[in-house]
Amino acid sequence: MKKNLSVLMLAARTSIYHIAAIMAVMAAAESALLYYNLEKIRSGSVIYSISEMFASAKVPLIFGTAFLFVCFILAATGCEFLGSRVRYTIQRLSVKESVTVHLWAVYNAAVLFVLWALQIAIVFGFSKLYMQYMSPEYTSGMSIFIAFADDGFLHSLLPVFETTRYVRNIVLILALGETIAVFSYKMRRDARDFNLILLAAIAIVGFKAQTGAFTNDMLVIILSLIISGASAYCVFRRRDENEA
Repeated sequence: MKKNLSVLMLAARTSIYHIAAIMAVMAAAESALLYYNLEKIRSGSVIYSISEMFASAKVPLIFGTAFLFVCFILAATGCEFLGSRVRYTIQRLSVKESVTVHLWAVYNAAVLFVLWALQIAIVFGFSKLYMQYMSPEYTSGMSIFIAFADDGFLHSLLPVFETTRYVRNIVLILALGETIAVFSYKMRRDARDFNLILLAAIAIVGFKAQTGAFTNDMLVIILSLIISGASAYCVFRRRDENEA
């Protein structure tokens, strides 16, 4: 158990400051642009709906960019691009790299969950501020609920009574965690791996979807399971050969 915790701490020590910086920049950029829009709303120069406010502030673009940077940092850490000396440390800890892959998959998924939660907190917090800034004649007690139900990006962040979308998000995050870890594992052996690029593209393209997009959600779930499953099988299949 202590060895496993040491492996997780290795991942955290190498990447946590980079990850925190990306999230801080994302939060700062979105907050600055959203405050700017709120001031325009209060001055009466524009009339935005909640979803229009976020779209005008380029929140989906900023979030997507932060997501890609986080994935890059997580993958680069395991590839030793950031000077982590992973293989040397693992050898000293006497932890099989196949075990390390799955431990780092848990860490990667946890980081992505935090990113998701942070974005939810930002959009929900500014939605509440919007209700204070916008004239009451343009809002109602259901305004936030309607925005999260009608807007594809907001609904995908925080689905409104749509279990399939929650399942899709969780499966996608877990699949990305595993695929990132396997990508690093293969790169440390000078092997090529395109599963991460493919799954990240699916996440970017398929994330935004309107309420009731059951087919889209199921397609993302199935593809995520297939890609991450193939990645995990690759580690299992090569375990004896690589760790002999």
